[in-house]
Amino acid sequence: MRGTVLTYDSVSGDGLISGNNEQRYHFGSADVHSDTSFLIPGAGVDFEVKGEVATSVFVLPVLVNFPQREPSSQGAPITQGRNRVVASVLALLFGVLGIHKFYLGYKKAGFIMLLVSIVGVTFLGLPGVVIYAVAFFEAIIYICKTDEEFYDTYVAQERDWF
Repeated sequence: MRGTVLTYDSVSGDGLISGNNEQRYHFGSADVHSDTSFLIPGAGVDFEVKGEVATSVFVLPVLVNFPQREPSSQGAPITQGRNRVVASVLALLFGVLGIHKFYLGYKKAGFIMLLVSIVGVTFLGLPGVVIYAVAFFEAIIYICKTDEEFYDTYVAQERDWF
């Protein structure tokens, strides 16, 4: 059966799923056969039913099924489905070029980082060093956040810097 995670407490390991049949099913962490960090409200799951309990719970292949939302009136980017680990690696490897900003959908911030890096070459590299420091700190921030915190900060709140 398919359903949606309503709640999951990582401390106690207890959670609640709403099935496609409008019934609710309790489950425990022992019944989960996927990474429990993806068990956030709204995540799609596939599971088996035994009475009123969900067993063999698997998070669906989508990285995280965050709720859909409409774009803001300012035309800010929607970065639905962006992965914090990928963003961190891009920031570490190609951050001086702003590649991680483009990956997250922040074109303006990406162009700023790219432009400052290019201009920095003509000024003995100092602006490029500053941009790389910014990218390095962003990579650390991205990797230290949980998936839910990353989504809340960089997708829901559309925060493109730090």
